[in-house]
Amino acid sequence: IDQTAPTIRQTSDLISNEYYSTNKKFKYLVEESGYENAVITFSVQRTLDGTVFTDVNKELSMESVKQEFEYLCSKEGIYRISVRVEDTAGNEDTYQIRFVIDKTKPELSISGVQNGGKTKEPVWLTFGVKDRNHDFSSYTIMVTRTNRDGEEISRVIDDASAWKNNGYEVNQQNVYLTERGLGYKEEGNYEVLF
Repeated sequence: IDQTAPTIRQTSDLISNEYYSTNKKFKYLVEESGYENAVITFSVQRTLDGTVFTDVNKELSMESVKQEFEYLCSKEGIYRISVRVEDTAGNEDTYQIRFVIDKTKPELSISGVQNGGKTKEPVWLTFGVKDRNHDFSSYTIMVTRTNRDGEEISRVIDDASAWKNNGYEVNQQNVYLTERGLGYKEEGNYEVLF
């Protein structure tokens, strides 16, 4: 009679639902006293640009009571890794983790006026960011206007959560544009930092 389930423990530094900008190794330790006939099912699915890739889906064999396995996650996308081990008595354990690898920097843009340009008309600026994984709390726009008296007046906008999103699809890892427009009509020299 065997009522003791095998165990799976992650031994790498990955955290579920985190975002990483570099390659990561997924490491896990499987323990099973009756290892000779235990079956490990290991699968890695990755989603990028709306396409789901099955990078790995295979069965592994154990060679000792404790055995560590590792897999290098080097491509961009949402990773869903699943490990399942079952012994000959039908006892089992499963482990799942989801995380994102994103190595691509966001593309920033400002449109509506030429850098260094002059106009007598009000200006409407559109601030845009193209990215797969927008961190809206990290976007900051700072506009400093210097009036004729040399006085500087600054305005900071530091939350992009209400910006317009064009092409966003949940869990698809597609590049999409988020943007915000701001109008300026007061006289002065403007310096914009985005």
